[in-house]
Amino acid sequence: MEALQISIPVWNITELNGYEPITTFWQDFSIADKFGIAAIEDTYRRVKSEWKNNCKYWTELCL
Repeated sequence: MEALQISIPVWNITELNGYEPITTFWQDFSIADKFGIAAIEDTYRRVKSEWKNNCKYWTELCL
C-alpha cells in the first residue's frame, strides 16, 4: 500500500504579527483541503461542535 503524503503549508502568522497559535485549526483545515469540500465541511462541523463555547478558539479560526 502506498503511503499518503500531504504537505501542510506554513502559517507564518507569528512572523507577521507575533501571534502564537493555540489550536491546530490551520493544520486541520490544510489536511481537509487535500480531501475536498466534504472534508472541509466535516472539519468545520467538528470544530463547531467541540469548541462552540470557546471565544479564543473561534477568534483563531477566523484568522
